[in-house]
Amino acid sequence: MNLTWSSASGATSYKIYRRLEGATSTLLQGTTTGLAFTQEKPLTNAVYYVRSVDQYGSTMKSSEVSFRTTRAAPVASLTATLTRVNLKWTSVSGAVSYKVYRKLEGSALEGQLV
Repeated sequence: MNLTWSSASGATSYKIYRRLEGATSTLLQGTTTGLAFTQEKPLTNAVYYVRSVDQYGSTMKSSEVSFRTTRAAPVASLTATLTRVNLKWTSVSGAVSYKVYRKLEGSALEGQLV
């Protein structure tokens, strides 16, 4: 994710903040003297903003921008016998793990398999 902004008059540096959409607390992601920030592994549904910092440490907040990622869903196939279920899926670029869920037929409840 690349975030860029225009220079602010009198700014000596910029602080980049992130919060999850709907949350109230924010986390400092970095500080730079440039006009760009790159986050290699951004969170989905996150809100970012920049604070310009002047020589006295005073700050001004930018407008917020939302960042959403969408990932392709893996394509799954299932084979089953009376004693075994075999589930396979295609890998998804950028995925670091997969969560497998099951839902019993006729049930409204869904559970994650460990």
